[in-house]
Amino acid sequence: MAALGDKVLESALEREKGPWLHFEWQPRIERMLATYYDWNLGPDTESYGGRCPSCLRRILLQRSEESTSLKIERRPGSRA
Repeated sequence: MAALGDKVLESALEREKGPWLHFEWQPRIERMLATYYDWNLGPDTESYGGRCPSCLRRILLQRSEESTSLKIERRPGSRA
């Protein structure tokens, strides 16, 4: 989450009170997923998920025709 930047993370923490933090799609997110998690996402990938190997938080990517978003679990093992 630190790779997203302090302002982006602080905004998500203030906005979201549930078990998931939601992030609007930015090009640096795709670079982060490729660099840190070895996710190589093609343009036709609609959804993809996994866990951070160090903190075990679930990470979910969801794409639609309207938008792309990234959800990161607030705490490992949170129930959605």
